[in-house]
Amino acid sequence: MYCKNCGATIKEEAKYCPKCGTKTIYEESVKTDNIALETGNINESKSNKHHKKGIVILVISIIAVAVIALASFLIINSLISNNYINSNSTEKPAVIKNSYGEYYIGGANTFLLNSDNSVSKVDVKSSSEEDNSNYHIMDVYRSVYDGESFFAQDVSVRNELYKYTFSDNDTLEKEVWIDEQTLNNSVVVTEKRGSFNSYSGNMRYWQLDGEYIYFIYLPSAEYFIEEQNIAYRLGKISKDGSSIEFIGNETASTYAVKDGWIYYYDNGYTYDNDYNRYSCDLSRAGIYKMKSDGSQKQLLLNNFETDENDIRIGGDLVYCDKINIVDDYIYFIDHSKNGKSRVSRMKTDGSEQEFVSDKGAYSYTVDSENDKLYYATGKFGMRQIEAKTIYEVSIGKKTEVELFKYGSQPEFSYYDNHLYFTNQDHYRAGTESDPGVCGMRYDLNSKTMESLYGYIAHTNIYDENGFFEKRVTTSDYYWGEAKYY
Repeated sequence: MYCKNCGATIKEEAKYCPKCGTKTIYEESVKTDNIALETGNINESKSNKHHKKGIVILVISIIAVAVIALASFLIINSLISNNYINSNSTEKPAVIKNSYGEYYIGGANTFLLNSDNSVSKVDVKSSSEEDNSNYHIMDVYRSVYDGESFFAQDVSVRNELYKYTFSDNDTLEKEVWIDEQTLNNSVVVTEKRGSFNSYSGNMRYWQLDGEYIYFIYLPSAEYFIEEQNIAYRLGKISKDGSSIEFIGNETASTYAVKDGWIYYYDNGYTYDNDYNRYSCDLSRAGIYKMKSDGSQKQLLLNNFETDENDIRIGGDLVYCDKINIVDDYIYFIDHSKNGKSRVSRMKTDGSEQEFVSDKGAYSYTVDSENDKLYYATGKFGMRQIEAKTIYEVSIGKKTEVELFKYGSQPEFSYYDNHLYFTNQDHYRAGTESDPGVCGMRYDLNSKTMESLYGYIAHTNIYDENGFFEKRVTTSDYYWGEAKYY
């Protein structure tokens, strides 16, 4: 028997549903039978009892079929629409899923994760004859994926941006997305750069929302003085490649964008055009949110307890770092005197702030489905060369345990009971005798670290007369026991 209110399974003679407390069909039928006994209509009562029971079973059956049909539709539709798969994690996924399969964005390259736990590298083919290589180098901070294509900077090219679209399960088609002329005519190029005016690499920390890709403009150290007038400006690039623009006069050192809102930390960076110099206005520093067009600006948090020795201008100007939006929370690393580099979170309206990690964090990722936070230790945002410790935090229980040690500067993302690492130094394949590390992941079930090894082999083919005929290149990639943590 099933509960008419919640559908839970109930024993035949139960009077109340053990799950929701609703009176059962049996209890109602007993009442009806008693009334019938008093009035002499017992046969009619029993008939009503069986009739009602039949109707309930029929309704439940219809609902069950509808639920199964809806679930099947959603699963199929998610594959067709090429959506992200790890939307419960932070905004920089290490694993994506589309109609061709699951892919690991390992450091700088893309790998297909096959069902048998093997891995194959995705080749890149360009429409340009001058650029028809089978490799590409994408920076995790200067690339996004919209479910169909990657929009990215190739770090080996300074004057163009590219679009990579899947043509099948192991090939990306590369095309120019932003050409040099569009770049030169945009707001991110200043006359002070001279002959090096065309450089795409200073648009950093890319994030996607709707038809725009957002960024923070952060000049390289050698050109900071020449470009201090546009440093830390928030900007956006249209997906169609037609425009690059700044969002009002807003400045930020970290941000996240979701559902038409930008959540960002204004670090107080102030440029004085009359004197051609910059300063830091700490009274303005804080976490804000605004619509993606720059309207409806709201201050959410500015109680960062500062220390004058912590102020850094032109470098790591941060009291707040690595903002992410997960569900209804803003996560960030609080580098203020009170925060001590711990991971903090608050509601998207600025309420209910709390510290999530016990120790200072260099980086972190969130598994909201299981209410877990994973973070790598770091003190006040300083990128020490010593190894970091990775911790697992049960957010609701406010407990944390140490998992393992890792090398310096770990960036990682949670997906399907694994922590996938996206370090830029993990992209080179080696030789068959000495394979290179192309990526790493930590299995949270087995508590083991794995390296993604890869090698490229070249074989010369000769004809029957001993003359060189062709050179064949083969490659192989596989998961194995990690060489180091």
